Amino acid sequence: MKRKDDIFPFVEVYADGLTYIITILQMKGCAIGQVINCTINHIQFESILTKAEANLIRITNLWLETDDGQGIQKTVDKRDILSLTVLKDKGKNLPFEFFTKYGYMKLPYFETFQDTIGSAVVAVNVLTYIQSPYKYVNNTDATTSSTVKVVITDKKGKQLKLRDLDDPVDMAVDMTKIFASSHTWIKPEILDDGSSMVVAYVNETNEAYSVEFKLKSVLECTIYGIFGYTKPSVFNRAISIKTKGIKKILEIEPVDQPVFFNDSILQITVYNTKYSSGGYLDPLVLTLSCQDDVARRRRRDLSEYMGHFYRVQILSVVNLKGTKWDTSAGSKISRAEGNVAVFKSTFFGTFGSDALFSPPTPINFVDIFLNFSEKLQQTPQVLAAEVFLIIFFIAIVIPLRRADQKDRLLWEYLPLVDNEPDDKVQYCLAIFTSIRSSKILSSTVFFTLNGKKATTNARMVKTDSRENFQSGTCCNFLLTTEEYLGQLVSLTVWHDNTGKNPDWKLSKIVVTDLTTNERYAFMCGEWLSLKFKDGKTYRTLVPATPQIINGQVVFTELSLRGFFDDHLWFSISKRPNYSRFTRVQRMWSLVALLFLSMVTSAMWYNSEPSEEKQITTGTVQRSVTLGPFKLNLKQIYVGLMSSIITVIPSIIIISLFRNRKLKTDSSEDIRRTGGKLPWWTIFIAYFLIVAAIVGGGFFTFLYSLQFGYGKTNDWLLSFVFGTAEGAFMMDPLKVLFVATLFGICCKKSTNVLSECAEENHLKTAYVSDYIKRREIAYYPCPNTAVDQEKINKQRKEVQLDSKLKKISKSWVLTFLYIFLLAIICAHNTVTEAFRQNSYLKSSIKDSFLANTTDDIYLWMQRYMLTQIWPKWYSNLALRTAYEQRFINDEYSYRISKSTLRQVRSHNCSPLEEMKSSVSKCTSDYSIETEDKTNYCKGWLPFQTENTTCYDEYDPIDNSFIYQSAEVTNTLTYIGEFAMYGGGGYTIDLGPKQSLVEQYIENLKNLSWIDGKTRAVFFETNTFNANTRLFSHLKIVFEISEYGSIYMTTRVKSLNLYPYVTSMDYIILGCQLIFVFIIIMRIVLFAVYIFKKRSACFRTFSSWIIALDLFLSLIAVIFYILRIDTTIKAINDIIESRGSYVSLEHVELYDMVYRTALGLVFFFGILRLLQPLTINYHFFILQKSLAKARYDIFMSMILIIFALVSFGSYLFLSLGRYSENFKDLYSSIISLLRMLLAMISFRLNPNLDSVESRIVTGLFFFSISIIGVNLFIAILFGHFADVHAMQSKLKSKTGNEVLDDEVFNFELNDHLWKQMKRIKHIFSEPKIESQGISFPEDILHKLEILNQHVTLKCKDEYRFMRVIPCLVYLTNAMSWSMYMAMKTAADYSEENGLRYRFFNPNEDHPRLTVHFPEANLSDAPDIQCNNVAHRYFSLSSEIRRLLLFAKTRIYEFKLPNDRPFQMKVNDITKRITIIEVDDELVSDEDYLVCSFDDRQSWFRYAIRPREDKFCCTLPKLPTYCFVIGKLGQIQVNRDTICCFPDIEYHQIRKEGNSIFLHADKRIRLSFPPGSVQNNCDIYVMMDLPKKQICPFVHVLVKEDINDPVEISLPIVYKGLQASKYGHKNTEKLIVVREGEKEWMVLNSVLKLDAAGFTFETIKIQSNVPTTFGLKEAVLPWVENPFDKLDTKILKTINMVSRYNCVALKWSEIAHNLDIEFPSTFGERETDSYEICNNETTNENPNPRQMRFTFRRVIDIPISAQEKCLYIFSAWYRMYPLGIVVSSFRKVLEDCNLHFIADQLGQRL
Repeated sequence: MKRKDDIFPFVEVYADGLTYIITILQMKGCAIGQVINCTINHIQFESILTKAEANLIRITNLWLETDDGQGIQKTVDKRDILSLTVLKDKGKNLPFEFFTKYGYMKLPYFETFQDTIGSAVVAVNVLTYIQSPYKYVNNTDATTSSTVKVVITDKKGKQLKLRDLDDPVDMAVDMTKIFASSHTWIKPEILDDGSSMVVAYVNETNEAYSVEFKLKSVLECTIYGIFGYTKPSVFNRAISIKTKGIKKILEIEPVDQPVFFNDSILQITVYNTKYSSGGYLDPLVLTLSCQDDVARRRRRDLSEYMGHFYRVQILSVVNLKGTKWDTSAGSKISRAEGNVAVFKSTFFGTFGSDALFSPPTPINFVDIFLNFSEKLQQTPQVLAAEVFLIIFFIAIVIPLRRADQKDRLLWEYLPLVDNEPDDKVQYCLAIFTSIRSSKILSSTVFFTLNGKKATTNARMVKTDSRENFQSGTCCNFLLTTEEYLGQLVSLTVWHDNTGKNPDWKLSKIVVTDLTTNERYAFMCGEWLSLKFKDGKTYRTLVPATPQIINGQVVFTELSLRGFFDDHLWFSISKRPNYSRFTRVQRMWSLVALLFLSMVTSAMWYNSEPSEEKQITTGTVQRSVTLGPFKLNLKQIYVGLMSSIITVIPSIIIISLFRNRKLKTDSSEDIRRTGGKLPWWTIFIAYFLIVAAIVGGGFFTFLYSLQFGYGKTNDWLLSFVFGTAEGAFMMDPLKVLFVATLFGICCKKSTNVLSECAEENHLKTAYVSDYIKRREIAYYPCPNTAVDQEKINKQRKEVQLDSKLKKISKSWVLTFLYIFLLAIICAHNTVTEAFRQNSYLKSSIKDSFLANTTDDIYLWMQRYMLTQIWPKWYSNLALRTAYEQRFINDEYSYRISKSTLRQVRSHNCSPLEEMKSSVSKCTSDYSIETEDKTNYCKGWLPFQTENTTCYDEYDPIDNSFIYQSAEVTNTLTYIGEFAMYGGGGYTIDLGPKQSLVEQYIENLKNLSWIDGKTRAVFFETNTFNANTRLFSHLKIVFEISEYGSIYMTTRVKSLNLYPYVTSMDYIILGCQLIFVFIIIMRIVLFAVYIFKKRSACFRTFSSWIIALDLFLSLIAVIFYILRIDTTIKAINDIIESRGSYVSLEHVELYDMVYRTALGLVFFFGILRLLQPLTINYHFFILQKSLAKARYDIFMSMILIIFALVSFGSYLFLSLGRYSENFKDLYSSIISLLRMLLAMISFRLNPNLDSVESRIVTGLFFFSISIIGVNLFIAILFGHFADVHAMQSKLKSKTGNEVLDDEVFNFELNDHLWKQMKRIKHIFSEPKIESQGISFPEDILHKLEILNQHVTLKCKDEYRFMRVIPCLVYLTNAMSWSMYMAMKTAADYSEENGLRYRFFNPNEDHPRLTVHFPEANLSDAPDIQCNNVAHRYFSLSSEIRRLLLFAKTRIYEFKLPNDRPFQMKVNDITKRITIIEVDDELVSDEDYLVCSFDDRQSWFRYAIRPREDKFCCTLPKLPTYCFVIGKLGQIQVNRDTICCFPDIEYHQIRKEGNSIFLHADKRIRLSFPPGSVQNNCDIYVMMDLPKKQICPFVHVLVKEDINDPVEISLPIVYKGLQASKYGHKNTEKLIVVREGEKEWMVLNSVLKLDAAGFTFETIKIQSNVPTTFGLKEAVLPWVENPFDKLDTKILKTINMVSRYNCVALKWSEIAHNLDIEFPSTFGERETDSYEICNNETTNENPNPRQMRFTFRRVIDIPISAQEKCLYIFSAWYRMYPLGIVVSSFRKVLEDCNLHFIADQLGQRL
């Protein structure tokens, strides 16, 4: 067969025959299992029909053997039974669509099937039946549609198959029988607003279903749909469709939703996503609203029905497999399209479809909403949150209740410990500690209060029942004075600077005069610390008056009070001001407000704009998704509104709690504190709280059931924002507003500054029973201290430490800030973006040279087409459809279509003289000359009346229509020849190569690029999944007015999805921390500006900080804008169905963000240099640059002027010939590059002229030789000046020069001193004198360990080698903490056995141990170790004592192998004397000893002995160390055993003698009857320095009126004698009762071998009494050669012995104008305060008794001696002697008339 006519008749005949066969088989054929009414069984049926179809295909395949008819598609329709379409053509030329009467077939879109066939000729057969002829199958009802059969064969008759599963074929079958039926349409439900609602619900599993609407409106209609049981809305929807007219679709969301609209029939195809698992979808609720429905709603006319109808069709697709219609994974329903059902298939075969009308399944929404358990399972979040909040707040009630009790104790006015019982004048003190102060103040506070009438002495601010002066607290005290002070004028406060936390920041002190009810506010706001500012530990304050206070003070006071009293969140943690509003009440008020915020937030969140307004405006919120939450502006707005609404209920509840009176308040209290609400209003407040919690929680829970899971999550986030806005924005703003208002209006009022706790609180604190005054150790105010130099030195040391810590802290914080910025900057993937940009640029042939517009088309066809839309591999293998979506590198995925855009210029008017020759010209491009006219194809004039000119659906037609920059969303481009706008003529290219090739060919044929084209832009967007980077490729061809074409390629890659992995969320946390830091820095900088005012902007550093903060804000703002723009761009890509979407705005915001962040990082790194100015060289460098900044600036201006001047000349002279000088900018840049030797001017041929060489030579001479050298000279000059200036400024005082002008050498030396200390800690101890080294055995073990680790771990774990080093370091440090001392033992009869212990590197002994009762033969080997405190694990009590330690712990060890007799006669169990030889040890110290291996400890007072400091112990201790002065030591009856110096004895009524354990030679003998009953007595021995006998402290429980005999041994034999050998001393018995003066006891003193004995006259009960014997020097010598009047001197001595005279020694000295020496005053010493609970027969209840034994360190001076000294000094003032009358006159002036008369009688 050679002619085509020979084959087609056969095809028609065979097709006609097939119809006859089908008709006969339909009548006679049997289906499977059928036996009646049929004659042809199902096997014969299948065989006959299959062979008939095969013969028809075989006949069409014969066409391939002919040469004619190629490319002509033929269709044969026979008897309304079948329709056959056949085609013969090459594979690559096959059309996409093959239509028949009963269906169609479309070949794969990406042409993979066609390209696979290539040039081979194939036959395509598309056979369709009006209904299925395959009645032999066993499920004939599986298809109700037409049937389509597709067979494609080659010349050999082989049937071809699809190979690319990603590129399926589209097939359609006719469903007219089902879709055209009219009885299946149903009327929808009409809602109150006139819209219609439809519920599509199929309660059986199916592949898909179609919801069809028959619209009766041609206006705009909107359909919203949502899966579930709620009504959809504009904000709560899953499907959104807008239509207009009878076939126009305005909007589809989601964009891949299958929708078909034609002839007012809207078909929505819904896929069953649960079909593969056998499930079925939730009901789809749809609402339909048209504009005329809205109009009817306005008229309130709902009686007439608009005529919309709907129906639901179940869709499925099946293919024939043998004798059964079956479903396949390779074929699926695509959409319903008019009267056909479209499906996709990955194979050829025989297909059919089934459509089943589904009547509406009624859904009872009431039952759904009443299904509480199901809804609760879906949305349990709110209920769980409410239960958690209730449980959490109930749990914290107990700690808050305890905190309230502590607050109540702090606010009680407790009496001071040194109040006298007889003082009647009362003052209330409220002391406010700043929030920045130490957490717990360890120092003791003292003060003096000065009034106009009197002044208090130094008073101690201390109580026993609470801890005072914690940070952010107010402590109240009651002060009593003997006399009224009058109007207060000043208050001096200080502390003793002791303990771990001695730093105290005092806010203010409010003193209330209870006599006049007048309050005084003493404002401070300063540190009392050696570390801060001026380093003072005292402040002198004056009362605040309207003349000295200002608005800033009031603002600060009220803002702090507002934050910690009015602010509910903050006041729960801190409550420094008194308030009846307790923490528990605040907490429950806060819970109520939280629940109110919940319900108001839910109300506002549920309120949405009207549907009419939504349809009109079309506004939809964009959200940022973080995990399960979404963040948008609506949530922030809802949170703000809910916080505003809850303000009024919060004010009511808080006012009820705050302004109520207490039930126990008296009328006087109410009058003094002002009007209050009744006490029972507290029940109203709690009722409101319960109502708010219950009501808010209940209704919020109901709202959550209505919201659903997703909306509930969004609402929870909105609620969190509302709570955060209320806590951190609304409440702080309210506090600041009130503080500002009061600061402006009431700045002269002191009432706001003097508010404190109500004075009725002192009733509970101060009772009528007075508290007996204790023994107080007062610390003098440092402003009057004698040793001011020592305090200044200590202050200087502390301030240097503080400065060093501040600098170190600043450097560390700056480093951490830089590290944070580095982490954030590293997240920008700069390196990956650079590599990706470089590769994309090189792959697109960016170096292509185009000379004509045809070259641009050539580049598109040769390079762009093959690189962006590749179809073949380099080995000519075909890419799959999925692979064709990538560019040629196989990594970059095209996320949208590409765009081709051009900008054009208008025609210009040629010169009149040249019009005859040149009639046309085109202007150069500018924004003003840009052509914005719309054209038809081929740049023909646009005609609106010509309908054939423009088709809006044709991309080629649209490419001649101008689109503005707002439509293209493209930024202005700055090119080589001009600056091009963002608008132009555009066409989208893609998504496959053949289509792009077709577009380019059409554009070329239509001369789309012509003479008016000034720039052609090609842009595309790709995504690399490996790097997660989006790339924007932009290629520009600029066509100048000269005709040249300049090509530019730009690629920008950025990460649009920065939060994917867990590491990304760590980066997000770092970014949030960065934002928080920026906010805090801005606040601190604002406070700094507020304080410094305009002075802060006079410094360069302030401008740098401001610029840094501004750039930080820019980075944050533009990062947020980038995220928002990214979300919009991604949504546009999705909604545009693959059209090109510009990412240039995202790139712009990202560039600004990265630039700002880079500058912030740059400034941050420079800030690291600022703390380094502590180094002298860095300091000199900084100051040199600062001094030279103006000179450098002027030098730079001169260089710039020189560059501009020389560049201007070269531009004008050489600009026409040289590209380097074509314009002024290029000329300046070329000169600068020549100056930097980046290019050589000798290689430029245009600079060969003499003129050019002279100009360039002059330029180099003036800039490089003069300018650069001048610049260097400026730097060196200022460097030398600053260096020389330091020596001058160093000698000046601090008042003459600013601190920042001179280098701080003290701080630098202090730094290196601290570094040496740190180095010493980690360095190996060196003992060169003894030659001690680390033990060799341990070194050998370390070496073996190192070798073992090296052998086992090899190179993989080299870091493990540090273990031996750590072991070595640990042992070395342990050895330094535990050091053995050298021992030397000797014996003498005087001292007994003596052991001396030396440090290894010292020659003098540190410790000496005496055993007076031992011999040398008894000496064991005693070893002493010097041990660091931290070596042992000690109790907390001993740890506190170690704070006062002056030595390390001494450990005594004995050999374990001592013989038995040594254990029996162990000298270590006998009396032991320990002598401490240390310059730090004094006679005020104690030796703390343990005799039982650190189980118990005893304190012994160290006594002086022969210029040594010794301590006598009952035996050798196991451990001991020395501690310093402790002040007042509390001793209980139970712990008195730990103080061996204090002894407890008993006096018997029959008389007895008491011998002290400390020294058996001390005896107290009590005669019979001295006490009525057996009586307790406490005795303590003291040994003052160089005193002949010990002193004895005694306290008895009953008065002893009988004389008591006291025997004291002689311990010091330093009797004095005159130079003549005559006696000039006498021995005095001195006694002191309590705190009275030392007096001389007139008693007979007896001397015997044991010592001295004397008798007392009387011992008063419960009064500590001290007895002692001293040697006093007489003012004369019994010598005949002495010229003094001995008689008058003895008379003076006699008069001085009178107690009444002696007690007035101070008055006598004042009258005689005699200055007494400083030795008259006693040194402050430690004291033992002994507490004892006693019971009596009259009072069985225990009564606490306290008394104090004060140590006697120095030799006391009695009142008689002081008086004698004063009289003697007065006598020596008159060389000629005094007369008796003068002496009498002195006595009479002191009201001693009786003594004066006796004196006159004797003399």
